[in-house]
Amino acid sequence: DEFGGSLENRMRFLRMVYEEIRSQVGADYPLGIRYTIDEDHAEGLSFAEAVEVANVLEGEGLVDFFNCIFGRFDTRLNLLVYNIPGMSAPSAPWLGQVGAFKAETDLPVFHAAKIADVATARYAIEQGLVDMVGMTRAHMADPQIVNKLQSGRQEQIRPCVGASHCLYRPVHCIHNPATGRETWLPQVIERSPNAGRKAVVVGGGPAGLEAARVLAERGHNVVLLEAADRLGGQLVLAAKARLRRDLIGIVDWRIAELERLGVDVRLNVYAEAPDILVDAPDLVLLATGGIPDFGPISGNELCLSVFDALGNPAQVADDLLIYDATGRHPAASAAAEIAATGKAVTFVARDPSVAPEMEHHSSIAYRRALADYDVAILLEYELVSVSARDGRREVVLRHLLTGRERRVICAQVVVEHGTVPMTDIFDALRPLSTNDGVTEIESLTGPVPLRGRPPSGFELHRIGDAVSSRSVHAAMLDALRLGIQF
Repeated sequence: DEFGGSLENRMRFLRMVYEEIRSQVGADYPLGIRYTIDEDHAEGLSFAEAVEVANVLEGEGLVDFFNCIFGRFDTRLNLLVYNIPGMSAPSAPWLGQVGAFKAETDLPVFHAAKIADVATARYAIEQGLVDMVGMTRAHMADPQIVNKLQSGRQEQIRPCVGASHCLYRPVHCIHNPATGRETWLPQVIERSPNAGRKAVVVGGGPAGLEAARVLAERGHNVVLLEAADRLGGQLVLAAKARLRRDLIGIVDWRIAELERLGVDVRLNVYAEAPDILVDAPDLVLLATGGIPDFGPISGNELCLSVFDALGNPAQVADDLLIYDATGRHPAASAAAEIAATGKAVTFVARDPSVAPEMEHHSSIAYRRALADYDVAILLEYELVSVSARDGRREVVLRHLLTGRERRVICAQVVVEHGTVPMTDIFDALRPLSTNDGVTEIESLTGPVPLRGRPPSGFELHRIGDAVSSRSVHAAMLDALRLGIQF
């Protein structure tokens, strides 16, 4: 028919739509088009055809600018891979193709696809690759980008790390817990009327870093105690995996912010109660994290944790079994990372799919990696027991639907079962605190009045994995919603 076959026929419907729009809005109204410059498929729209159609639209005055995209969008997989590249994708992956298209048109060209930082955006414009950059996820990470640029504070821009936590849920950011909660959590932390209180934060992982930052922004005198020789906690381990290396941006930004805010950071301090009380604090926030939980597995003393596997890959043997009981990032990340070194890996999970708790973006990257490295996958199994056998490990698995048991012989077993809180410091400080270590639930669910300074003593609170095993976002949400109350 008149809408198929030749390129002229195939563009007919597009022209009809834009001719009608133009007739309604007039020649002076700026009218653009979301435009695929190449479908990257043998049977799809080619770059040459896209340029030809664009020249027609431009020549007939139907559009005033092109908002360019690259690739196909006919499936959820293609939509994510091409249009919303995740953490595992390179920065600005389609910028070169868009620049080539811009060279073929005289109209302005816009583009957005993992242009996550101002430096990349500036480069794209200065090199003439685009006329305007879209930075959607970057503004979810930091809605103050423009304000900070205008006031000469570019180094304070909170980076988008490409985690795509902002998809498939209310609009939230993995490390900006105020995004999507602006009715009760501030994007800009204001100085407290009670500024000048002494606060000690114990633990320099995600929760502790955010708590120290928020309390310092509030104008308090903050000490951050960290047992390790660097800040970051579990994020440092997570970022060792190549598919998640950009997570380190969460840590690096906060380290720079703590330095700017004058936080007293003390590393290599395995804090006990006297180390905390020596500073005579008004507030103690425990962000001490957790230790690996192996769950009810017989023979768990023969297993390694994901912490062990990612922290010291050299100790991981060939012919490895990784068991995932949480459906989150750690086990799948470790499996992909270890398999990439050439070691044989079997991935066993309780769930009916690989890591269903993670973002779909990440799931795609992991599933691709596990397939690329020929990882054997067993789903809907629970790990019952591990025993030593001739220098190897005999693993008993039970299928969750049938109850049938299966035995696997391997060299080593890694278990991901979340964490259990470290409570030693909390138990020691709780009877000395003014609030018995209790955090009222109301203080975590919505706006609350500013807390006054206790007449003597200190308040004690726990956040992040020190309460229970949780995500980076949940840990930082704890820190922000509690920190703004002081």
